[in-house]
Amino acid sequence: MILYTLAPVTIALSAVFTILAAISLVLHIRRQKFRLASDLQVLPGPRGLPVLGSSHIIGRYDNPWDGFSALRKKYGDVYGVTLGSRRCVVVSSLAAMREVLVSKSKDFANRPNFLRFHAIFRGDRNFSVALCDWSPKQKTRRELAFPYMHPRSASHGVERMNSFITKELQDLISSLLTVQNQVIEPRPFILVCTANIFYQYLCNKRFEPKDPTFQKVVEIYDVVFRELFQGFAIDFMPWLKVFNKKRLQELRDKADEVTKLTETIFNEHEETLDENNPRDLVDIFLKHIKEDRKAGGKLAREDAEVTVDDLCGGHSVLGNLWLWGLYLVAGHPEVKERIQAEVFQATHNHRHPCLQDKLSLSYTEATALEVLRVVSSPIIPHVATKDTSVQGFYVPENTMVMFNTFDLNMDSDYWKEPRRFSPERFLTKEGRVLKPSYFFPFGTGKRTCLGDGLVKSTLLLGLGTIIQMFDVYLPEGADAPDLNAIPGLVVPRNEIKLIFRHRQSPVTINAKETSVCLTL
Repeated sequence: MILYTLAPVTIALSAVFTILAAISLVLHIRRQKFRLASDLQVLPGPRGLPVLGSSHIIGRYDNPWDGFSALRKKYGDVYGVTLGSRRCVVVSSLAAMREVLVSKSKDFANRPNFLRFHAIFRGDRNFSVALCDWSPKQKTRRELAFPYMHPRSASHGVERMNSFITKELQDLISSLLTVQNQVIEPRPFILVCTANIFYQYLCNKRFEPKDPTFQKVVEIYDVVFRELFQGFAIDFMPWLKVFNKKRLQELRDKADEVTKLTETIFNEHEETLDENNPRDLVDIFLKHIKEDRKAGGKLAREDAEVTVDDLCGGHSVLGNLWLWGLYLVAGHPEVKERIQAEVFQATHNHRHPCLQDKLSLSYTEATALEVLRVVSSPIIPHVATKDTSVQGFYVPENTMVMFNTFDLNMDSDYWKEPRRFSPERFLTKEGRVLKPSYFFPFGTGKRTCLGDGLVKSTLLLGLGTIIQMFDVYLPEGADAPDLNAIPGLVVPRNEIKLIFRHRQSPVTINAKETSVCLTL
């Protein structure tokens, strides 16, 4: 009887102790947070409005980065700003960016949880290698992809990369010859070229330019690219989802079209897979998944498929940069002439340039770097994985960090006449390429861009070959490039139009010299 009487009391006491322990743990965590916060400064920044935060301030500017720059002048290199319901930190100095991206990369390894990101990547942004939060799975995918995407010089990987780039450039030249001397929008021509380069290098798959499925996928990737590099209210005010259901579904439907193509490619690879001789990145993933499954691994085929989706999408970023490059070169004839002279010195116009010529194409490479500086494509925002700090300022967990590379790339403390297009700034007195430590257009640290090697190689040969073959002009009456308006814009407000005039017999193909180029 005594036991029966004590049982409820014991249970009650246990419940009380459990609750007290939980309260104690919560208080301990809060004390730790308070201790961290009390040792740090409070982020300066504008006071936001209910619901909107400080979105109304940024909304006053045509280019949002002009708004962030204006706030920097008032609040400093590191400041806090609330956009809608999202707490953000904007970092503008080199020291702050390096702290976030390198020395405290683990503290800032996640990505924003935007609804659009989920829609674009099969309903879960964590499938994306670029937009996922950091995880063991993400670490595995990067470890598999990084060596393949960054082949060592004089390796078979570089030879394949060179072969795909140079062959697709031949097709691009043929296409542009059909519309020479006309005012055209070059983007569709360039995107077909870059898409085939990426698909061949990643998947060993080439498409006929007129293939309707291929054309549709290229178009979809261009739409997704524009989505990713433009901010939308729904990103910062998720409650707007109720008004954006149709748009989100459209993005999901477009992503499904890409999924179908990728699944077909993976199916074809599975049927012909030789684990001892992987042909491309798809084979590398399939081999790992097969071996990993035996060891109880968690990497699934869908993870690999979306990684390849994601990397193939880099062709749209590359195409956009290449288009900006042609536009900027067309607006600066002296740059065009120097590239043509340099390519002639490297090839004697007996062939087109190739990756083996890289050391001889210093000015062309410097031009590509200057294009990257001027366009100032923003680094994808990071998100704090825990309570931490930046430059002595307290940053709570889940705070989004935005990188103001716009200001860094236009800072007169680092660059002489930053609003002038000058490839020479990336050359030493001896004419060698020098990329300064304060310039990192593809990010840095553990989440640096996986596709930068393929992008830089294609941009180098793309500019060199097209300028070798054509004089590129702006249409009559078109405005010259305005370096007060371009930086940070990424996607041109109005589609770029150019004229390609074939240079009279600039290249006499020499089979012997061409074969030397392809044997790296």
